[in-house]
Amino acid sequence: MPETKNDSAIPFFGKIVYIKNEVLLLKHLIH
Repeated sequence: MPETKNDSAIPFFGKIVYIKNEVLLLKHLIH
């Protein structure tokens, strides 16, 4: 059970970080 939780949590967290970086890049391009 913990292994599957980690497998699903890692991509989810990575997705958040990736979206955050994209938002920062977009803000930088707009400004």
